[in-house]
Parts: sequence; C-alpha cells; structure tokens
Amino acid sequence: MALTTQPGYSAGSFFTEQAAAIDQVFAQLIDVHKQACPTLRILLKNKRNVDLGPDGKISQNFIHDMYDVSQAALNQRFGAPDIDHVSQMEFFTKQLYVSAGTNDVEMKRYGSDHSRIDLVDEKVHAMHAGLTWVMNYMLFSDWSETGIGTTSEEINIESELSSAPVPPSVKFKSLTAHGNRQYSIPMVIRSNVTGHTFGNVDSGEAFWNPTVTVGGSVTRNSTAYNATSNPQTDVVTDDGVTWTRWIWTHCALT
Repeated sequence: MALTTQPGYSAGSFFTEQAAAIDQVFAQLIDVHKQACPTLRILLKNKRNVDLGPDGKISQNFIHDMYDVSQAALNQRFGAPDIDHVSQMEFFTKQLYVSAGTNDVEMKRYGSDHSRIDLVDEKVHAMHAGLTWVMNYMLFSDWSETGIGTTSEEINIESELSSAPVPPSVKFKSLTAHGNRQYSIPMVIRSNVTGHTFGNVDSGEAFWNPTVTVGGSVTRNSTAYNATSNPQTDVVTDDGVTWTRWIWTHCALT
C-alpha cells in the first residue's frame, strides 16, 4: 500500500497486513487534491446533458438577423419578406482519460484481499486527483503554454503553476495541437480584436460579437487565427499591472 507512515506518530515501517487494516481503523485520509475548484463545481451543478449525433458534435441554433417593423394602416396589405435569420454553431466534444496499471509483482506483494483493495483504492484516488487538477487548471488556462504541437505534447501543470502555494505534480499529455483541448473561460469570453472563430461563427458577427469591458491595458494573442496551430487568437495572455492594482484596491476597500 502507498501509505507507509501513520499521521500523528513517528514514522515507522508497517507490514502489509498491518497497512491493510488501516481502513478498518479510521476513514480514508483527507485528500485535498480530489476537490474541484468552486467555479468548476458551479459549472458541474448547472451542466446540461445533450444527445450527440453520429458526427459527435454539439450544435446550437441562434438568430443573427431580425425582421423590420412597419407602421400599420387601417386597411393594411402585409408584405412577407423573407430573410435567412437563423444560423448554427457547432462544437466537437473533447474527451479526457486517465489510467493506471498493475503487474504480477504488485499482486504478489499485496497478497491479501484487503491489501489489494487498498492498492486499487489508492490508484483510483491518484487518478481522480490528477483528473481533477487538470480540469481545475484547464478551466482558466489562457492557452499560451509553449511547445504544444511543436516541441512538446504535454502541459506540465506543476511548472505552469510554479508560483502557486502547492503546485500539483501532474501533466496533461497527448496534446498534438492546442485545438485538441476543451475551451476555457478566457477562450470563451474573447473580444473581437484580431478576429477569430468560435463554434464556426466569425467573431465579427454583429449578433455574436462579445462585448468585454477591460479596466486596464491587457496583452492579447494577436497571431492570425488558425483552427489547428493558433486557435487562441484574441485570448488575454497578460492582464497587466493595472488590473492587479484594481484587485488589491478593491479588496482593501471592502
């Protein structure tokens, strides 16, 4: 079993049979890594399930034009103009997976049934923790990590969050291009500056162009949009010192 020390006491060695009995004495140790961040909890609580077609896409219709309004006369003859006022955006689903294995050596060492159950339990917790941390990170990623699709096929979250109090030692692997990833909040709320596509709809579309108010100078990805090599056009990569000062002043005043 992965647990070799007993909290609250001096470190010591335990036989497999003793370690296997720990779950019978007290509940599973608290693992903060399996907790989702508050924003992710809100999204999960308000999630909607949709049926996917054979193409594996999620489609959403939206109105991009409206009919003109006319003043009516007493004996009105109504015209019937026709416009193509409905369009559709579509999104591919993104799948993640995490896996763990075992071997004959582990099966020999963890010989008792209790010990094997504990081993599987710890592996499941480790998988859950890794997936949770990746989801927490991806939710706020600005997609500016370097090397994706060129020199690296992974995001080392520990190095990306090196200034965090306890950065997780977990990697998001098998990324051959940024476009393989799910959208983060910064990707969803981008302004139309350089110009990009969101759900196959151009960001310059008047009825879809998001309005984002910025309280200071920010740095955006200004590379020309490309669905594969640079889908993160217009995303904010640096919120600037003005924004940081505003946060500090706001917190101080409240």
